[in-house]
Amino acid sequence: MKLGVFYWALSSAIVACGLALMVTGAVVHTNTNDRVSFIETAENVTALDISLRESALELRSTDDADACTIEFVNVGEDAGMSEDDGLLTIYDTKKKWFSFLSFGWRDYDSKIILTVPKTEYENVRIDLGLADDNSIRNLACLDLDLDMGTGDVNLKKVVVAHEFQFHGGTGNVDIESLEVDNKFTMGLGTGSIEMKDCRFGSDLLVDAGTGDFRCKDMTVLGNLDVDLGAGDLKLEKVDVDGTCEFDCGTGNLTAEKSKFHQLDMDCGAGNVTMKDTKLLGDVEIDHGAGNLTIEIDGKATNYWLDIDQGAGKLESGGIPMGTPLASDAHVIRVDGGAGNIQFMIKD
Repeated sequence: MKLGVFYWALSSAIVACGLALMVTGAVVHTNTNDRVSFIETAENVTALDISLRESALELRSTDDADACTIEFVNVGEDAGMSEDDGLLTIYDTKKKWFSFLSFGWRDYDSKIILTVPKTEYENVRIDLGLADDNSIRNLACLDLDLDMGTGDVNLKKVVVAHEFQFHGGTGNVDIESLEVDNKFTMGLGTGSIEMKDCRFGSDLLVDAGTGDFRCKDMTVLGNLDVDLGAGDLKLEKVDVDGTCEFDCGTGNLTAEKSKFHQLDMDCGAGNVTMKDTKLLGDVEIDHGAGNLTIEIDGKATNYWLDIDQGAGKLESGGIPMGTPLASDAHVIRVDGGAGNIQFMIKD
């Protein structure tokens, strides 16, 4: 009797698992024999729509290409492409989102290598999935929409004439030589991002998530708005023409050899350290629990401090307090918190 109950329970469990797989659309990989590799081509392409769930993407442009070449490496049998009125669509599965769930041992790495002619494309939409080591290089387009998924992404020499929307995932992002003429909106997940040698013709809006955000050699002709989470923000040689707003979370903020025309900081629990910094406009600081240290590249008489001191210590660094010595002096207003406040003038 007990044995019969056991078999009944086991059968019920198997049926339940089978129904769950049907509901979620999950794929059971029993072996790698169903993987295929092939090459497709497409001509007169003006826009790209790429949706990947398990394959890594390698996208590059070259002067030598007359048509788009799509190399599918070790992909599933339902991977493919289509071209309709200039729009090239590429996918590695036709199943819905939950099809990326995989049971059993996955012993294959799939990749899609897309080589395109060097020209300016219209809309480019890229939706990445589980795979790591994704790269996009030498791409020029009017609009770019990138959802990075869980893997790492590398962008190099990318030019966007209009707007770039970036949706971060759990992977890390490495961006070098990015130019966006209009607005760039970036929402990060748990991964970190590093940007180098970038130029933005309008606003840069960043929701930094929980990862670190590092920028070097960056120019923003519009406004810079960074909402920090738990990660650190590090800026080096960053020049912002418009208003710069930092909403600091629990991480630290460090800026070095940077230039800000209007600066508004809401400091959180972390420390704020600025070295060799040019402040070319008024500054508003809501000081938090961490320490605030700012070294200004300029004359003390070009500024004056309006400080509501909190519990921490204050060092003015010779900057006048209360009354400006010059009519055109920039005001630095600080609502003091629990941490110490120190201003210094660079020698």
